[in-house]
Parts: sequence; C-alpha cells; structure tokens
Amino acid sequence: MINDTIVEQTNFAHSQRNKTSSTMSHPIVGWESKTSVPNHKFSELLSSRSGHLFYEDVDLAQLFMSGERFVSDLDTPLSTPLEFAFLPTIRRKVHEMQQVFADVIDEVGYGGSFEFAFASKANTTEKVVRTALDAGAHLEMSSAGDVEIATRMIDRNHLPPGRQVIANGFKSFGSDYAKRLEGFRRLHDGLTVVVDSISELKHFCESGLEFDIGLRQKRIGQKSEAALDEVNSRFGLSCEDSEIAAKMIEEAPNLRLTMYHTMVGTQMRDPNVFVDRLQGAMHAYAKMRQRPHSLSIFNFGGGMPVAHTLEFEFDYHTLARLMLTNLQQICGEYGVPVPNVMGEFGRYTTAEHAAYFFRIANVKDHGAALPWYMVDGSIMTSFPDVWGLDEHFIVLPLNHLDRPFQRVQLGGMTCDHDDTYPPRGSATPLYLPTVRPGDGLERDGSDDLFIGFFNVGAYQKMLRGVGAGKYCVLPSADELVMDSGDLNQLTSHLIPGQTIDDVLGSLGYGQHGRTSPYERA
Repeated sequence: MINDTIVEQTNFAHSQRNKTSSTMSHPIVGWESKTSVPNHKFSELLSSRSGHLFYEDVDLAQLFMSGERFVSDLDTPLSTPLEFAFLPTIRRKVHEMQQVFADVIDEVGYGGSFEFAFASKANTTEKVVRTALDAGAHLEMSSAGDVEIATRMIDRNHLPPGRQVIANGFKSFGSDYAKRLEGFRRLHDGLTVVVDSISELKHFCESGLEFDIGLRQKRIGQKSEAALDEVNSRFGLSCEDSEIAAKMIEEAPNLRLTMYHTMVGTQMRDPNVFVDRLQGAMHAYAKMRQRPHSLSIFNFGGGMPVAHTLEFEFDYHTLARLMLTNLQQICGEYGVPVPNVMGEFGRYTTAEHAAYFFRIANVKDHGAALPWYMVDGSIMTSFPDVWGLDEHFIVLPLNHLDRPFQRVQLGGMTCDHDDTYPPRGSATPLYLPTVRPGDGLERDGSDDLFIGFFNVGAYQKMLRGVGAGKYCVLPSADELVMDSGDLNQLTSHLIPGQTIDDVLGSLGYGQHGRTSPYERA
C-alpha cells in the first residue's frame, strides 16, 4: 500500500514539476501543497515513508527521537543544530560521472580518455578529500594550504603515485604557494602547475626542477581573440601572453606544456550552452597543439551543474557526447589528435552529500501574512550563499509529513533582518507541517518539528568557516558523519561542535571564564 501511494504521489509531483518548468519560474525547494505527504519520493536521495523523511535508507527523524537506535554505534536522540554528512554519496557521484564519459567514449569512438578531478575548494575537510580520492578522483588545488593537504594524503596512502594533482590558483613569483609546489614536485611526479600569468611561469622556469605546465587562457564563450583581450577578468592569460608563455615553455629545458585549461561558468542548465561556450577554447587548444607535441589534456574546468532544488534536471550524457564529438570535429579540422579530457568537479562532487538540521524552536504569527517558524540556529551563518547570493536549497521536514502543511517563512536566531528563508524577495513558497503558534513547543518534545536544509555540501562549510567565532557568538554545530563499512553496513561518527567557551577562546577571551553574573558575588 505504501509503495502504491509513493507511486501515486510521485506522479503528482512529476506533473507539478512539468507545470513548474513551463509556467512558473521559481525554484522548487520542497513540498508545494497544503496536503500531507506521508509517502513520497522527492528526489533520488530523499523520500518520505510513514511520515518520516529518509535520506536513502536513513530515517532522519529517528536521529532526534528518544529510545531509537537506528545505527548500532550511535546513541540517540541527538541535538540540533546538527550537520549531516553521508560519504557514500561522494563516491557515487564520482563513479557516475566516470561512467557517463566511459559510455560516450565507447559510443562515439573517442580516441582519448576522461579524467575526473575533485576541486577541493568546494569542501576541503579531510573526510571529503579522502573519500573523493579513494573513489579514484584526481586532485585539484588552489593554495599553499592545499599543498600540505595533498602531502598528508600521500602520507596516508590516499593519493597514489599515478594520480594527478592540478595546481590552480594564483602563485606569484617567490610566493609561499610556488615554493611549496617545488617541494611537492620532489615528492609526487603527477603534478601539473597551471599558470595564470607570465610572472608565475618564471618562478618554475628558474626552479631547476622538471614541471608539467598548464596554461589557463582568459576565455569567455565564443569571443574572438581581439574581443577576449577586452574581457574584464582577473583569471587567465591573454591571447598574446599565451603565445609568449608557450614559447617560454618550449625554450625551457625543465618544462613541458601538457595541459590547456579553460573555464566557462557555473551551474549552466543547458548542455548545448555549456559546450557552445567551450567552442573557442577547443579551437585554441587545437591551434596550440600544432606546436608543442607534449600538449595532451583539455581541461574544461568546473561549472558542472548539480541539484540545489527539486526541479533540477540535467542530461550529463548529452553534455559528454556534445563535448567529445565537438573535440573530434575541431581537432580533425586542425589535423591534431584529440586530447584527453579533464573536468574539475567541486560542487558536483560534494553538494548532495551534506545536510543541516534544525528544530523549530518557536512559531510566531503576529498578524503576518505567513507565520514565522523560528529555527534553533542561524540560516545566514550556516548557509552564506542564501544571505549573499539569494541561493535556494531544498528544505523538507524530517517528521510530521503525515500532517497538513502550511506556507511559512523561516527565521534564524540572530538579531539580523536577513537571517530568513526563503531569501528576501524570492517568489519561492516554503510549505512545512502545521504546528501551533505560541511561546514554545511541547516541553516533552512530542510536537517538535525538525527540518533539514539539503544539498548544502559545497562551499557553505568553507565560507562560514570551521570552528572560530561566528556572528552573534553562535557555536558550530555537532556533525554526524555516516559511511558504509564492511558489507555496506552503515557506520557513524559524531564530531562534537563548539561550546560557548570554545567560541570565546577563539575570540580572544581565553577559556573557562565566568559566564554567570551570580558567580561574581
């Protein structure tokens, strides 16, 4: 009966999605109806079953219920706010993209390979970098600190000798980053340094070490070379400087030009637009390939779209087919072999693996058009992109999905006008189960409503910072990390968040100071 209901409600959701795509323009962040939704598949990862929300087969509501032990090594109930990381999702994303390109390479008879690189700036935590590397990803980095991370991954056997490391980011002559790359080159053969300016290249010319070099060219869409020189971008070499750099590399006995690097944007929903914006770069690669025969990698950079909201659809197979067939055609026109293709996947790799859970601490009506559901944490400090970019993320209740819903607005616990969701000015409606207004919810927790922000695993943690002090002296939350162990059995690990003393210590107040005025008597 439950499965039949899921199918019926899923069909209803598909009709809503199609309607939204054709007649509406707002992102879909949750269930857009006042009716209950006890059994429903929201996405590939999220579904409701008997009124509880599941992430794959993890009953998220049970994490906060007394007397429940969903995972053998996890004592519940847990407290909120709570970060949630599900590492198997990272492995799945890496393997799925590798399979997409492998299938297309076979279909079109492409003569090169595909290489998946993890853009670690999206989430540089040890567990995420380790999981991506263990799944077979190469590593892309962008700072001096990243070099130390890569070194530790080698020491811990997560970055084997055959794996590539792509050093992006600004690395000016004599900088700490450039010097650390020299040390790393002595440790690892698979390093490619992507230069962004002539001055960066000079450092590695004079290092005396052998380096594989990539050139990042300033390129936005199908602009002519003359038009590109007028583009206001702080990234990449001009067309003239690219020629100078290529000649410098040819004349340097210790350097090899192996990679052409480009970047087209981010979160483009149309595969045709994505590949169309790569056309100029493909021609530039083929032209450059006619000179230095060591050039063999076309790195299309990042920007691979991934779901933040429920209406998201993207055909990765079509993207791969368009990209590879265009490279075949263009390289044929120039009489050069097709390149190995590399992409740098940050948001794509990490977004879907993480969520952030709150409890609704209070409900305020106050005559507003929509009731305020107050969460027991901060929205703006937890998800900087909501505050800074008006980004939308999926928001769903973890429990009470078998109750009627109502349209609401969320408020955070900081005293800031912008600590709200959906973002101010957004046309996106947010519906959550109905709970009673009042000064607080039931003391015994029987009526507590828990909600989750989903697909927040890319950039949000890095932008808000790990530890340290935050706006309104709010401590960092605990984090629940789940992984699949032997025989695919789930394991869990709870990483403690901050105490108030931890926050004050990071702000210069020291540890264990008096916190109550009554202690001063």
